[in-house]
Amino acid sequence: MNLENLLENVFPHQEVNQSALEDLEISRFVSKNTVDEESNGPKRVAGEEMAEKALERRKKRMIKNRESAARSRIRKQAYTSELENIILRLEEENERLKKEKVMRPIVLNKIY
Repeated sequence: MNLENLLENVFPHQEVNQSALEDLEISRFVSKNTVDEESNGPKRVAGEEMAEKALERRKKRMIKNRESAARSRIRKQAYTSELENIILRLEEENERLKKEKVMRPIVLNKIY
């Protein structure tokens, strides 16, 4: 069972925080570098190590992508709020100008 499947089984509906991943990395490093007592050789073969490195790079890329998406959502929300404020201000100005337009002939009639 690889790390990704293990995390999905342990945390099926939760995102794993960075410190939890770092703890798992430390334990994996220790287990990867221990020696098998029967064969007196490394536990893992090079192909598995390369696959795990690729998995780690993928996980890091996914985390960075998730963070980037969160920043993008925050920027989009700020931009949307700014546009909503502009709309409110322009609607208020439009109402003021409409009232001014209605009042202008009345004022002009009083003057002349």
